[in-house]
Amino acid sequence: MLSRRLIRIKVMQAVFSHDRQEHHDAMAGETSLKQSMSDLYTLYIYMMQLLVDIRKEAANSIEVQRNKKLATSEELNPNLKFVNNRVLLALENNLVLSETIKKNKLKPWVLDTEYPQLLTAAIREHEVYKQYMSNGLDSVKDDKKFLAALYREVIATNDQLYDYLEDHTISWTDDFPVINSAIIQGIQQFKPDRAEALVMRSLVRDQEDIDFGVKLYRKTLELREDHIELIKTKTPRWDENRLNPMDATLIRLALTEFTEFSEIPVKVSLNEYLEISKEYSTPKSSTFINGVLDSLQRDLIRNGTINKTGKGLM
Repeated sequence: MLSRRLIRIKVMQAVFSHDRQEHHDAMAGETSLKQSMSDLYTLYIYMMQLLVDIRKEAANSIEVQRNKKLATSEELNPNLKFVNNRVLLALENNLVLSETIKKNKLKPWVLDTEYPQLLTAAIREHEVYKQYMSNGLDSVKDDKKFLAALYREVIATNDQLYDYLEDHTISWTDDFPVINSAIIQGIQQFKPDRAEALVMRSLVRDQEDIDFGVKLYRKTLELREDHIELIKTKTPRWDENRLNPMDATLIRLALTEFTEFSEIPVKVSLNEYLEISKEYSTPKSSTFINGVLDSLQRDLIRNGTINKTGKGLM
């Protein structure tokens, strides 16, 4: 369900942005949503290639040190653990990544080599790197654990990289947390015998997924007033202006899936938006959202508003 979760997040961002605009333009929002779903995969490829270029930068640095006229013993016999990291090597040799870059005529970091360089320097100074290089372990598990932590703590938090992404494509700063989560998950799930799976061929599988996103966006806007009235029945003291707007958006999206997507189980929709709330809303949001949606879905099932096709979809 990774692909659908990413689409849900994009739709959440589009609905949230639409509601906060003084002059609502649903069609412009829909056009932006479609483009952002396309841009999402490009950013994913950029960040995957960044990992490759960081490894290359580290390997080149080792060769430069080795070829010095007065190279020290340590420079002649360097610690190769980082450049031999199994996940990084699998990425560098990944045909999906190289073919995607070629097919889409992308040139990630070709003209921006300072970013792999500055991140390589930052990595060498970080405690996660130092511990990895000195822990004496040699396993796929250790490689994965290290790279996931490194990505999370050094790459994903780098302000200069963030500024670059913001200047490159306006939607990428919103997409960055989504892509970071996808990449970290891919690293954690890496298996040497399935190395090609490390790079997904697409974050949005096909037209069916795009249609899902567009329909979810349109229906959530269309049913806004109905959903607000439903939410009010479960929050008697509710003031629309005081309710966390992100919580309201997530509840509305879930309600749309409950009633407008007969093929998606209620439990799947509920769990998806609870997980999204943990990353995009407040610490207490998932509990609040779960309480409201659990009560509402029972009411909607009783009065026949939720009609799912197939067994086990309720």
